[in-house]
Amino acid sequence: MSTARTDYWIVAAILVMTIALSAALSAAQKSESPEVIYQRAVQKDQVDGDRKAAIELYKQVIAAPGVSSARKAEAQAHLSSLLAPAESAERTICVDCGGDLAPVSISEDGRIMAFGSRRTPKSGLFIRDIASGKDTQLLSNRVLSPVLSRDLKQIVYVSYEDPPPYELRVIENKVGAQPRGLNSNPEFNILIPAAWARDGKSVLVVAHMKLDQTWKFGWVSVSDGTFRELKSLGWRFQCCGPIGLPSLSRDGRFIAYAAKVFDIPPRERPPSNDTHIFVLAADGSSEIELVKGASVNESPVWTPDGKNLLFVSDRGSSNFGLWSVSMSDGALREVKRDTGEIHSFGITDSGSYIYSPAPNAVARFAVSELGNAKATSPEIIRGNGPVWSPDGKRIAFHRWKNDASFSPTVPGDTALVVYSLDTKEEEKYMPNTGVAADQVSWSRNGNFLFQFMWNSKDDRSLHRLDLKTREFKRTQPDVRNDPAAISYDGNTIFQVEPADATAAGPCSLKRIVAIEVNSGQTKTVAILPDPQAVILAPDDSTLYLEPCDEVVPVRPFVRPDYPFSSDIEPVSRHIVAVNILTGGQREVFAVKSPEMLSGNLALAADGRSLAEIIEPSFAFYYGKFSQSESAKLIRVAATGNDSQELFRLSGARLRGPKWSADGTAVTVRTPPNGLRRIPVNGGAVEVVQPPESGQSPDGLHAIKLQDVPSPGEIRALDGALSMRVK
Repeated sequence: MSTARTDYWIVAAILVMTIALSAALSAAQKSESPEVIYQRAVQKDQVDGDRKAAIELYKQVIAAPGVSSARKAEAQAHLSSLLAPAESAERTICVDCGGDLAPVSISEDGRIMAFGSRRTPKSGLFIRDIASGKDTQLLSNRVLSPVLSRDLKQIVYVSYEDPPPYELRVIENKVGAQPRGLNSNPEFNILIPAAWARDGKSVLVVAHMKLDQTWKFGWVSVSDGTFRELKSLGWRFQCCGPIGLPSLSRDGRFIAYAAKVFDIPPRERPPSNDTHIFVLAADGSSEIELVKGASVNESPVWTPDGKNLLFVSDRGSSNFGLWSVSMSDGALREVKRDTGEIHSFGITDSGSYIYSPAPNAVARFAVSELGNAKATSPEIIRGNGPVWSPDGKRIAFHRWKNDASFSPTVPGDTALVVYSLDTKEEEKYMPNTGVAADQVSWSRNGNFLFQFMWNSKDDRSLHRLDLKTREFKRTQPDVRNDPAAISYDGNTIFQVEPADATAAGPCSLKRIVAIEVNSGQTKTVAILPDPQAVILAPDDSTLYLEPCDEVVPVRPFVRPDYPFSSDIEPVSRHIVAVNILTGGQREVFAVKSPEMLSGNLALAADGRSLAEIIEPSFAFYYGKFSQSESAKLIRVAATGNDSQELFRLSGARLRGPKWSADGTAVTVRTPPNGLRRIPVNGGAVEVVQPPESGQSPDGLHAIKLQDVPSPGEIRALDGALSMRVK
C-alpha cells in the first residue's frame, strides 16, 4: 500500500472519529439536566466572566422541564443580577386585551396570556400566544378576570352577562370545552378570581357583598363552589382599579394585597387616600402591614422567588413609580420612576413585569413648533388638560400630585400651572378653596382662569382665578356646568341651564343666562331649544349658537359595544345670532335634512366669519356611511348674507375647525389624526405633518399628548427585577 493511500485512511479515520465525538458531545449537551446547565452557567458567570453565555444558560435553566422551584429561583436571581438596567425594555403585548378594569392572567413562564372581553363584537374568553400574537377563542360570551391554573389546564372566570348575578365559572383550556358554574350566590354582587391555590383545588377570590357593599377575601372550592371567608376588609378595598387584586406567592403560603387606611363608605370622602400593603397568611392565621406611611401604595405582585414584592407607589415623589420591598427586612427600593398609576398583573420567570398603563396615567404633553423642520426637540411638560391662552403664548393646565387617572379628592393634591413659551418658566397657583377638577378656561384678555373646584362636601362650583392677584373667587350664584362663553374682560360668564323644572332631555328648552362675576347679578339673554354650540363675538355684543331642530333616534346607528347611549340625540340644522342687549334673534345659516351641523362652530378673531362642518346624516356621525357621502367645511359670514364651501372629504369625518390668527385659513382634523390647513381665499390645501393636536391660536405651535395608552393595552417591562433608580 502506498504512503499516500495510508495517509488518506488515517485522515479519514480521524475525521470520522471527530464527527462521532462532536455528535456525542452535542447529544450529551442536549440531554443535559437542569442541574448540569446551572453549573455551566455559574462557571461562565463567576469563573470565565462570560456574561453573555451565562445569561443564555440561566434562561435555559429557567425554561427547562423538570427544574426544581429552588433551582429555578436561584437561576432567576443570577439572571436578574446580570441583566443591567440598560437592557431592560418595555414592549406591548396586546393593545386590546383587558387593561385597567379588566385583569388578565399571564402564565409563569410568560408564554401565554388569558384575557376576557366584555365588549362586542370582540367579546369572549381568549388565550394569546405571546410570541406569535395569535389568539384562540374559547368562549364568545362576555368574560371578566380570567385566571389560568398553574398547570395551564383550566381557567376560572366571571361570566359577565346582563342582568346579574355574575356567576363564577371554570372551563378547561381547550377549544370546544363547556364551562361549569362554581358559585352564583345572590348574597354577592360578584366573586372575582385572583389566583389558584398551589394544589389546584380552590381559587382565591374577592367578594363584593350585596347587602352593605363591603369587600371580603375568600377561597372557593373548585369541586363544589363553596365559599370560605378568609378576611373581611369593609370598604377599604376596591376592585379592580389601581388598588389591584390580591397576589398569591408562588409557594401558595402568602397573599399580598393593598387596602385603604380609612374604612369609609364609598360616597363619603376620606381624610386621605393613603393606601398600605399587607401580607396575609393563605390560611388567615397571621398578617403583617408591610408597606405603610403617608402615601398611596397599591397593586402588589410577588417576585418568582417570593423574596420581594413589586408595587406602585407615590412615596418620595410627585408622581407614581414602581417600587420593591424585601420580605426579609422591609427594605424599600425605587425600581422605576414616573410610571404613572399602572396596574400590575404579575412577574414571569424571566423577570418581565406585566402591567397595564391606566388611561392618562402618564400625564405629559409636548409643545412643538408647527411647520419648522429645523425646530428643536419639543418641550415635554407634566400636566393634565392643557389649554392655550388666547394669544398662544401661555398654556394653563392641572398638575395633580400623582398624575392619577381619577380626580384627586384632598385639597393640596392639585395646582393650576401656567407655562410661558417665551421664558420656559412655570407659575403655580394652589387653590385653597377645594380640589381642582375638569378643564380650565381662559378669559379672552388672558387675565383670568375659570376652574371648577370640589370641596370636602363633594360640592362642585366654578371659581375664577385672578392671575395678577392670585385670588380664587367662587362665582355667585353657584355655577354647576361649564361656562358656555366668557366675556373678554372675564367679568361675565354665559351659562346654559334648563328653562324650568320640567325642561329635560334632548331638545328641551334651555335658558342662556349672563352672570356678572363680581356682583352675582344674572340676566336671561334668550330661551332656545337645547343649543349645541355657543360662541361669543369679540365685541361681546352677540352670541352665535346652534339650537336643536329635532331629535333623531340613534339606536340603529350606535356601536354595539357602547350600550349607554340614549335612544335619541339632538340635531341642529341652523345657526342663530342673539343680540345680548336686546335678546333679538336672526338666522345666520341653515341646512336641510338629512344634512346636519356638527356642533363644532368656530368664529374668526375679527368676528366677521364663522366656520362649521356639515355632515351628511346622523348615521354618518356614528360611522355608518358610504364613500359617496361627504363632510363639508364651510365659511359663513357673521352677517348671514354669504356662505362658501372651503373643503370636502368623502367617506370620513372632519372635526374641530380652528381659524388662523389672521383669518386667512381654517384648520380641520381628518382621520385618523391628520391636520389640514385650508386657505379661505383659494390656494393649495396644506397637510400638516406630523399630525398634531391642540393647535395654538396663532397657528405656530401645537400640543400633543405623550404616551397615551390604548384602551385595554397590556405591556411588559423586561428586566424589571434588575432595575434600580440611581
